[in-house]
Amino acid sequence: VFHFVRARAWALPEMAGLAGVGAVSASSLDKEEEEAAEETSGTDTSGSDSDSSPGFAAKHRCTDAACGVLFGVAVVALAYIFSWGLSHGNMEKLSHGLDQEGRICGVSAGVRAQPFLYYCPSLWDASNLSLVVDDASPICVWQCPEGPNATDDVPTNCSTGETAPYATRKAAEWYCLPVESEFTKASVKIHRRLQSFQSELSGGLFGTRNSWPVMLTIVLVATALGYVYLCLLRAIAKGLIWLCLTLGIVALVGLGYYLWTHDVTDQLGEQAHMYSKVLAVLSWVGSLLLAFLFCCCYGDVELSTSCVRSGTEVIWKMPLLLMAPLVKAIVKSGLAVLLCWGFIHLWSSAEITGTGTMRHFHFTAEQQAYLVVYVFVGVWLLKFVTALYQFSIAYAVAKWYDTEPDEDDERGADRFGIVEGVVCGVRYHAGSLALGSALIAILELFQRLVEYAEVRARQEGSNRVCTGCLNCLLCCCKCVEGILRFVSKNAYIDMAIQSSGFCQSVRNVGHVVIDHGASMALLNGATVVFQIVGVFAITAVSGLVAYAMLNTDTFANPYSHRFVPHPGLAAGFACVLGFI
Repeated sequence: VFHFVRARAWALPEMAGLAGVGAVSASSLDKEEEEAAEETSGTDTSGSDSDSSPGFAAKHRCTDAACGVLFGVAVVALAYIFSWGLSHGNMEKLSHGLDQEGRICGVSAGVRAQPFLYYCPSLWDASNLSLVVDDASPICVWQCPEGPNATDDVPTNCSTGETAPYATRKAAEWYCLPVESEFTKASVKIHRRLQSFQSELSGGLFGTRNSWPVMLTIVLVATALGYVYLCLLRAIAKGLIWLCLTLGIVALVGLGYYLWTHDVTDQLGEQAHMYSKVLAVLSWVGSLLLAFLFCCCYGDVELSTSCVRSGTEVIWKMPLLLMAPLVKAIVKSGLAVLLCWGFIHLWSSAEITGTGTMRHFHFTAEQQAYLVVYVFVGVWLLKFVTALYQFSIAYAVAKWYDTEPDEDDERGADRFGIVEGVVCGVRYHAGSLALGSALIAILELFQRLVEYAEVRARQEGSNRVCTGCLNCLLCCCKCVEGILRFVSKNAYIDMAIQSSGFCQSVRNVGHVVIDHGASMALLNGATVVFQIVGVFAITAVSGLVAYAMLNTDTFANPYSHRFVPHPGLAAGFACVLGFI
């Protein structure tokens, strides 16, 4: 039934945000084709009720075993590097300040009992509260001085010659800042040093841990929004597709009219006027193509909306499928946090030099190799989790569709179909899923490297030829990555249905794209709209909620024990959680 080449219609809707799921749908098969497909799969559906035939699960076999072994070795290497980072790294090296001799307060030998960083005064007059601090010569102290009347904590090793302490309070956990009410200018000066660019990486990552209540709230809010969006999508899917087609036609016609009638000769010259005419004609041609699609592909539009409705229908019939987005979010978020935690420990294993909040990291060749392997395998593991999630969803829905309808034309749902899909994916198709996720991970990391090189070239004023070549390479990487994501996602569907290897599944998907391009284009176009609306709405709301919470006194006050020194970084991390 699910043979991709023989099916007349095939589709994959994927819901947006945390409610993202895929559903395979095949329709319009003749009775003879159904019987032939049943004979091919060796399935006897006569007399079956709400339970799917055992032949669907029994036909799965091991695929791409070599890739599975390689992935297992990579995961073992990741675990080893993770444990090595925990044993050799020290996160306190990233959060504690460095004194004038380059020693890390509370960490380095000689200052382990002095965890706080104190900025010595270069000019200090206690009578009129006149204070100037020397931010280039800080020292480590065992506690923050409370003022000139406290004699048990007076710093005696200030190189500036001023030994009388001024009133300070703890900020960012390990820094002694002048009391703002008494020394505004000095406090602002040191506070800016704490938020300098050179300390943003270490201090920001470490300070973000204080925002864990905000992150937990964002996970719950994003999950609830995902389910609300799923309910709305079930009701307005068809109307949204037709609305988008209509708005697209109107927008293109209006754009063409504006470009044709608006005279830009005076502002931009005769050549720009000619370009505006050409763009106007192209806009009208695009509107005609959409109108042609609107009129001639009505059946494909109906098929696309039916697939979306089928997807939402099967979601509501499988209780565990309803929990799948939440489970996926918890697993990926937990795994991402664990990997980030290990990366910070691994990063902190470097030799650190500097003064105050400025620090420089020096890595050995072994540490650099560990960082490269850790980042790649970590991204690979996250992509594998996504691939396994997509496969398990496809498996559960395909098994539901393989079930013989009852007298009311209703199919029963296996409540544990998604669990069976996860087991089947790990047991038989781990190698195939690892192969597809590895290709995406390689392209994504390569794209990030090209983006970094392009930004550095632009900042350093490199020649335009180099910048143009990097931009062209970046464009090609994005194009290839987008195609690979699309093909891989659909290949997992074929894999769940026919138990094919990754390469064979990609070939099958290619045949489907050729045979049913119109249906797939409409359906994927509709799901892109759903994804954009859902993802952007949920991500934006998550970021706004997080930013509002981070600007409360609990997280914005430097003297609070939950102070977040970089709320923008924490809000960005909250947006990532909402997106996931």
